Amino acid sequence: MKTISIEKLFNTLVIFMFLSLIFLPPAKMLLSPKENWSQSEKRKLADLPEWPDSIQQIKDYFLQLDTYLGDHFGYRDFLISRYYREMSKRFGKTGLESKVLEGKDGWYFFTAQNQLNDFLGKVTFTEKELDSWIADQNRRYEWLGSLGIEYLTMAPPGKHTIYTEYLPDEVQKMRGTTRLEQLVNYTADNPLPYLIDLHEPLRTAKSTAQLFYKTDTHWNKRGAYAAFLAIIDALKERFPEEEFVTEFTFGKEREQQCSEVPKSCDLARMAMRHNETSVIFHSLENFKQCANPRNFNHYHLSNYTRDRAKPSYAIGCSDRNLTALVFRDSFFTELQPFLSENFRHVVYLWKDYDQKNVEEIFDIYTPDVVINAQVERKFFK
Repeated sequence: MKTISIEKLFNTLVIFMFLSLIFLPPAKMLLSPKENWSQSEKRKLADLPEWPDSIQQIKDYFLQLDTYLGDHFGYRDFLISRYYREMSKRFGKTGLESKVLEGKDGWYFFTAQNQLNDFLGKVTFTEKELDSWIADQNRRYEWLGSLGIEYLTMAPPGKHTIYTEYLPDEVQKMRGTTRLEQLVNYTADNPLPYLIDLHEPLRTAKSTAQLFYKTDTHWNKRGAYAAFLAIIDALKERFPEEEFVTEFTFGKEREQQCSEVPKSCDLARMAMRHNETSVIFHSLENFKQCANPRNFNHYHLSNYTRDRAKPSYAIGCSDRNLTALVFRDSFFTELQPFLSENFRHVVYLWKDYDQKNVEEIFDIYTPDVVINAQVERKFFK
């Protein structure tokens, strides 16, 4: 029997590894279920373009196809996350050029979607843009008001604006004026009656409890509760005759490894640190939920697709008086249990404010208040 030389074995392994690197990503792309969301970039991935109907559409088709293949390349999220981790570990990069910024004491911050540029004051509005945004909001407020409906809007803040002290020192020194701060300053002499600025309530509440997950973009139950109280304050001004449920008791904190939980560690996963970090959870003690599901199937809405990852639904307490329509995003997940205890019927739509949807909801019921809540980095889009 002939013995295989070390050189031949080495060459065979090199060829095998080379072919694996070439064919594994496309194989994974073809055989794995298609994802529509990138965890490493926190954005929607491109859809497969439709086949062109004319010669003029061929160029656009291939451009869209190229984007689709780039977005769905096998192991893409892993490779992006690994790249950012190695840049930080090997070269001491702060994360300014990545999607995740590692701060002090185990805090992680999301920097994409213009969030860091906004913090640094690099995406400010012109006066004309501010006037245009305000005029659009005023139209909603006045139209709903003419129907006897209150309107409130708010932007759950990025945690870097609440826990600035945990950002790297070089980032803190570059602090600028955010767009929301610019708006508040611009309207200081004539505050917008429908705008709830959550920054001050959260900055005040953080002296009593940690309000955001260190390892995630979102606030925790404590942060959501502080925001809930700010919303209730606004509702009390508009509905002084109503009694609101605001007393909730928090139980003991519970710590768990990020590698063992499916959520609350999105930034740690993006930075490939979920195997070495933990997260602290807060729970409600002796919480007896009054709100029960309501029929949502009879709401036939335009521009809306049911999505298990972004659920929309109706819920409420039979012994309450007020009704509401809430446009929301992921930040409302922790806030919803508190708010739902205060409405007889409330519809939560996981999407941006949509005038068409508001009018369609009116075919079923007329809410007492419409609430628009979109995370600060998407608030002005």
